[in-house]
Amino acid sequence: MTQPTQTRRAIESDLSRLVELEQQAFSGDRLSPRRIKHWISASNGRLWVACAGNQVVGYCLMIWRKNGRGWRLYSLAVDKSARGRGIGKLLIRTAIADATGAGAQSMSLEVSVTNASAIELYASFGFSQVDRRRRYYDNGDDAWVMRLELSPCL
Repeated sequence: MTQPTQTRRAIESDLSRLVELEQQAFSGDRLSPRRIKHWISASNGRLWVACAGNQVVGYCLMIWRKNGRGWRLYSLAVDKSARGRGIGKLLIRTAIADATGAGAQSMSLEVSVTNASAIELYASFGFSQVDRRRRYYDNGDDAWVMRLELSPCL
């Protein structure tokens, strides 16, 4: 696989690939196919995919409350065979640009305290640890709550 050249909003024909990525990336706390389908067209969320050619190699899901100023980076997954190629960074840049352009003031996320590479990736974008949620995940792991203050577009 080559470096993805684009991100785009997910479309319904991506559903089966998104389900594959979800199953590959997470052993628990997975989005169901029904929920993924919901988020493809939801008015309170954005599901972005990263593509290498015509192959979806990653996704990120952001959600927010109606009239809310804080967006939540709910999920991010990259195909195992495509890791280490900047796809996670591309998706996070897309998410931040999207949220900022829509007027969001902050972005938050939860990440397992044991997922050092993800914590490092988020920190490289300026996310900071603001809270710890005990036994947050199905497997009993704690989660860091990380937050990024966004600068408005000028």
